[in-house]
Amino acid sequence: MKVFTVIFTILLCLFANNIYAQHVEASAAEMSGLSSKVLEDIVAESLRKVNLLETNIATICNKKKSYAERMGAIELALALFLDESKTMEISYSYYEGGIEKCCKTLKKSIRSYLNRLLDKPTEVNIKYDEIEVNGGTSTFDKVDANTYKGSITFWQNYTEKNANGNDYKDKTKKEIEIILKILKQKLPDGAGFKESYDVRLGSISVKETITKK
Repeated sequence: MKVFTVIFTILLCLFANNIYAQHVEASAAEMSGLSSKVLEDIVAESLRKVNLLETNIATICNKKKSYAERMGAIELALALFLDESKTMEISYSYYEGGIEKCCKTLKKSIRSYLNRLLDKPTEVNIKYDEIEVNGGTSTFDKVDANTYKGSITFWQNYTEKNANGNDYKDKTKKEIEIILKILKQKLPDGAGFKESYDVRLGSISVKETITKK
């Protein structure tokens, strides 16, 4: 009898937790004004845009690609952002008293950052991993009637190979702002509006940097 009571209590707790989780997810969607299905689609598109940014950066850094192809990748990367006023925060090591320390940060415009990668004389490799949407599908907060904002965090693995063999490596946790714009198009019969969603990247900030030797 005691075993049955314990099992029943566990099942009851699991059922209650499931109901609570469903309520929280529904409440998050209601608060944002977006349906759960739309939020799932937006999260998927946000992750796709971050992956496209990584792909274009890899092309820009690849000296085996033609200069025209690498320049084209800059324009493709820029098209992922809301506009060129958005910034990329970078971290870098510095010397103090003859000792290398980590790290200071600096903000650059997106175009300036991409051009800097293009013009680097050294071989650079940049990869993203542990890409996660902050807050899951409840991540997007309403800013105004047609704008929502969320964010994604990821770890950037950066390697720069120098001619002297003294390679620089670091791993930086970054956060990228995701901006959702709701676009409304008037229907031909004038009976209402058709809504579509435009997901763009915003500024990227540094949260933590770990240097690797």
